[in-house]
Amino acid sequence: MVKAVNKEFRAEIKNSFSRFISILLIVALGVAFYVGLRSTEPDMRTTGDRIYDKSNMMDIKIISTMGLSDSDVEAVKGLDTIADAVGTYSKDLIADIDGNEKVVKFMAETNGINEVELISGNMPKNADECLLDKAFMENAGIQIGDTFTISSGTKDPVSDSMNTKKFRVVGSFTSTLYMSTNRGTSTIGNGTVNALAVTLPEAFKSEAYTEMYATVKGAKEEDGYSDNYFELVQKAIDEIDSTVKDACIQAKYDELYAKATDVIDGIDEKLTTAKDGKKQAQSTVKKLQKTIKTLDTSMEGLDAQIASVQSQIDNYDVFIDRYKANGSVPAGVLNANEVPISQLESEKAGIVATKEPLEAKKTELVKQKTTCQNGIKESKAKITELTDGITELDLAKADAEDAREEITSPSWYLLDRTSISSYVEYDQDADRINNIGKVFPVIFFLVAALVSLTTMTRMINEQRTQIGTMKALGYDKFTIAFKYIKYAMLATITGSVLGGLIGVHLFPTVILNAYKVMYPSLSEVQTKLNLEPMITATVISILCVLAATIFSSYATLRENAAELMRPLAPKVGKKILLERVPFIWKHLNFSMKSSIRNLVRYKKRFFMTLFGISGSMALIIVGFGLKDSTQAIVNKQYGEIHHYDASVTLASKVNEKRIKEATDFFDTDDRVESYLKLYQTNMTFANGKKEADGYLVVPMEAGKLTDYVALKDRKTQKKVSMKEDSVIIDEKLASLLEVSAGDKITLKVGEQEFKTVTIGGITENYLNHYVYMSPDLYQKTYGKTAEFNQIFLRTVKNVDTKQMTEDILSLKACSGAMFITTLHDKLGEVLKSIDIIVLVLIISAGGLAFVVLYNLNNINISERKRELATLKVLGFYDGEVSAYLIRENIMISIIGILVGCLLGAVLHQFVIQTAEIDVIMFGRKIAPISYLYSALITVAFMILINFTMHFKMKKIDMAESMKSVE
Repeated sequence: MVKAVNKEFRAEIKNSFSRFISILLIVALGVAFYVGLRSTEPDMRTTGDRIYDKSNMMDIKIISTMGLSDSDVEAVKGLDTIADAVGTYSKDLIADIDGNEKVVKFMAETNGINEVELISGNMPKNADECLLDKAFMENAGIQIGDTFTISSGTKDPVSDSMNTKKFRVVGSFTSTLYMSTNRGTSTIGNGTVNALAVTLPEAFKSEAYTEMYATVKGAKEEDGYSDNYFELVQKAIDEIDSTVKDACIQAKYDELYAKATDVIDGIDEKLTTAKDGKKQAQSTVKKLQKTIKTLDTSMEGLDAQIASVQSQIDNYDVFIDRYKANGSVPAGVLNANEVPISQLESEKAGIVATKEPLEAKKTELVKQKTTCQNGIKESKAKITELTDGITELDLAKADAEDAREEITSPSWYLLDRTSISSYVEYDQDADRINNIGKVFPVIFFLVAALVSLTTMTRMINEQRTQIGTMKALGYDKFTIAFKYIKYAMLATITGSVLGGLIGVHLFPTVILNAYKVMYPSLSEVQTKLNLEPMITATVISILCVLAATIFSSYATLRENAAELMRPLAPKVGKKILLERVPFIWKHLNFSMKSSIRNLVRYKKRFFMTLFGISGSMALIIVGFGLKDSTQAIVNKQYGEIHHYDASVTLASKVNEKRIKEATDFFDTDDRVESYLKLYQTNMTFANGKKEADGYLVVPMEAGKLTDYVALKDRKTQKKVSMKEDSVIIDEKLASLLEVSAGDKITLKVGEQEFKTVTIGGITENYLNHYVYMSPDLYQKTYGKTAEFNQIFLRTVKNVDTKQMTEDILSLKACSGAMFITTLHDKLGEVLKSIDIIVLVLIISAGGLAFVVLYNLNNINISERKRELATLKVLGFYDGEVSAYLIRENIMISIIGILVGCLLGAVLHQFVIQTAEIDVIMFGRKIAPISYLYSALITVAFMILINFTMHFKMKKIDMAESMKSVE
């Protein structure tokens, strides 16, 4: 008897192979989808972890506000938990690429840690050679051997930071520090890093490292996303924090203070020299002025002597002239006796000879005076120069003393891999896949169970006579039922294994390869045989199909053999509700009336088909809805909620003078329409054990906040007003903390400071978490005034964001500036990864729709062969017979699409809330165009299936189908 049953079982599979395959395929599709999505998340993390290990990616990044030294590196390297540490340089610079300015992050080559993957070319060998990241080279059309020049992007010359101004590209690379296309933000250019470059450390001109990277002992052996990994890293961070950090900070402070003091001492030395030189010059002037007075006195005496001598010469000239005129000199003129003219001339010559040395002496004195006057002039010029120099040195000394006073102990930031944006983005993408993998397969399994129920019910009904015969021959119920159970189980297990093997490799490979667009460093996709989801999916499939088979066979096996050996009586036709509406019913033709009656008559088939269409339609809607919801994050956050154009961050511990310079700039710059000063800080918000990190925002003028940030309820769109005794929190934060207006939350800073505030309102927000507090409430809560460290700007239209960013960053008070347009574009790029998930969902849902609808339509034709054959006998053409069924399919499709829209909207709300991560709230609405796209895709599948069914109906054998069951 057992052999006969087994033989008949094998014959059954052969004779109904298409039915067997339909169950197998529907199970395989559901299992493949479940296993694929559930395997993608661990495979993504495994792939990422292997890439990180291959590059020996850092576990800890250390940044100091005042740079790091070799002694700092050695101190960290010497710790027991640290495997290796290396200091390195990085600098954002402007590169002139074919006349276009691009912000390029230059990084020094670090051997041993964060090793880049060389894609083409060779590593830099000279300080003027560099690698460029592969994606940028491909997009910009740069070739190996090309050269470009760099500039600082600020008022400082590039020679202050780099040893060369021109670089030659010698190769391309990828880096695990920047796995995604997002290169981060910058304080120069337009605020966004466009490319990465790797060069030798010798290309940098810096006394201190800009960062330090360290690896942790034993970390590489752990999964880079596991709790064990983070525990190891945190232990190393704690050791750095407790042992070497304070000593290194103090050493750096002492070094910087000593350097500042040396600068001041150097200025003092120059001041002393300048002042001494000025005194000496002033003394010289006095001496020369005294000498000139002496010379003037001497020259006055000489002038008198020369005048006296000249007078005598003049007298002799008179006497000589008279002598010549008269022939003699009268007695008594010169002396009592006459004097010959020769004597007069001789005496005159003697007097002239006396005059010459006097004049020569005067000439010498004049020269000496002129020399003294020139000396005075030079000394006075020197005095003026030294006076100006002393003034400049006094100012320089004052600045140096101010700079020394502003020196504070540097801050060390000990960061793990979560400080790397691409690491976090990749992890979040894996989480999204995992969350979606928890929801969608449920629909697949439910549809599979219903299709299996329909298929097995149809199979058992077809074999009523055979079952009755077996009961009459003495076969017990279990033996008979086991044949169908075994049939369903074989199809299910085979489909599960096949779907599992396909899904475990296909979906992760497809998704990860698609993610390469977003993560160019995903060079090696790693997939593994994840048994847990395969076993889970197989068990669920077996339970679903087993339950459907037992349910189908139970009702039939309850009947006695005589009843089973008779064919089922046709369903009795009943007047349908529409027939009771004459003004509609009488206007319908015969074919339409017949189709409507058939839909109502075969309720089970109707609802199965309806569920298949609406379920598939709903899945497609959810796929498009995910795209709409993620796009809403960008459009709403930076279009409807944040109304400011730029956010400016002030430097820490900046003095009032610098702050005034900044506010004066914003007050007078024509590009600034208005600005709002705020205090913003990171904080933990808690409600009991529920916690979430976000930002506390305190506007200096609470009444103006709504000009920059829209505070409104998402559902009602009513404005939420800021009150003096309560705070406003965002909707997602309220959901995470499970609080509402009127409840209290705790503001936490570390493990010491706890403050409790009341929630006055909940506002719409999609990215990050914000708690808005009035300045008066801050004063009351913390007992001090909030000092602003952030400025929101509203600018004129079409402002040159690049130039304005440069102008803002030239202010010493401003350490950062970011325009909303930059954030909008950056977030848009990050969320493009959702498109990959949407594509996978739509294709999978489409595949489900096709398999389900094909199977149900196939069953429909099989059940109604005699009916269709009768229509052919009555003279209906093949096209008319096809239209008979297609009309029913169209009706069901229309109803299914409408139901699918409702089901899709409900499922979409569930999915997005499941797929969300803590810092993001997806949009809650589906765009109308998405419903249209989903409907068109569903209609396309229905057209394809109807086209296929037409040829199947053409093959119906009228004579064979019309034979009596007896």
